[in-house]
Amino acid sequence: MDKRIEEPFEPFISVIVTVYNQADLIIGCVRSLVNQNYRNYEIIVVDALSSDGTWELLQNLKRKYKIKNLNLVRKPGNASAGRNCGIEMAKGEICTFIDSDASASEDWLNKIVETFNSLEDDDLLVGVGGTSMLPKNSSRKSSVFYHVLSSSLVHGGRLNPSVQHKRETKGFVGHIPTCNLAIKKSVFSREGKFDESFDSGEDLELSTRLRLKGYKLFCSPKIRVAHHQRNSILGFSRQICGWGKGKGLVIKKFGLVNKVYLLPLFVLVFAVSLLVLSFSLTHQPFSALILFLALLCYAVLVSTESARIASNNRDKLLFLYGLFLFPLVHLLSTLGLLEGLVKNPEKIGKR
Repeated sequence: MDKRIEEPFEPFISVIVTVYNQADLIIGCVRSLVNQNYRNYEIIVVDALSSDGTWELLQNLKRKYKIKNLNLVRKPGNASAGRNCGIEMAKGEICTFIDSDASASEDWLNKIVETFNSLEDDDLLVGVGGTSMLPKNSSRKSSVFYHVLSSSLVHGGRLNPSVQHKRETKGFVGHIPTCNLAIKKSVFSREGKFDESFDSGEDLELSTRLRLKGYKLFCSPKIRVAHHQRNSILGFSRQICGWGKGKGLVIKKFGLVNKVYLLPLFVLVFAVSLLVLSFSLTHQPFSALILFLALLCYAVLVSTESARIASNNRDKLLFLYGLFLFPLVHLLSTLGLLEGLVKNPEKIGKR
């Protein structure tokens, strides 16, 4: 009897990182990739002409430690252009993506391959991904932003088939962010790469395009990266606006593929309604009652969720932060969504 054990399938993997002015974080990202316990892979870092010393740091790192599987290239453009450059250079059967401000666990690539292998009988599966966790050394502000963004009051909970609400469960999802994503390279040849007309939400566009073509994406909590959150209210605000804009661009290109994307518009409708009602409060008591009840419902919703995240994380101050940040997120998401919806359609890639 032949007792030989069949060797597991270990495809060659290309890890693609795009970076722009992240000198303080890119080295940590690359080091986590160099230290993978997977053997068969390459690292491609595409620098978008950084001006803060990022490029020089990368060159010194490669030269000092003689990292043979680290490939460095400079290319101007947005993140989509950088990722497409990496895809064109990639020699692997699988292209994985991680953000320059994230770091991967040592078994990251192993878990990606294990997940693909466990679903090898599903011909429609083209991508896998996982969760992005908060780094242990994160600042107070970053921690607060992370907990707020993790709330279903922000991302829609189970109404939104994305990776955010599947942190502890595995299953098929409708969207996986590029901070922790692996895609079979062959699908890019068939269905196209990232849409470079998207300066926000390019990962959502790719996920939506693949899903509309009938392909599947799978999320596993075992595929983990530590992802730094914004460390200032300005950076946080820009991030939220960008996410909203990305959803608007996706609606502009594909139509309303997910009704949850329109949730921020309820904030606008709510605000306008309150404004209209405020002019008639003196003469119409019924309008005043409606205004009061609407404000009360929203206040209860925000207060309840703020109390929940404060209790779960044993941090009383999170309650106060939530009272401020949740309305801010809803407002900025609405503004970003509207910006995406009114963008010149000629500048958005066609289906």
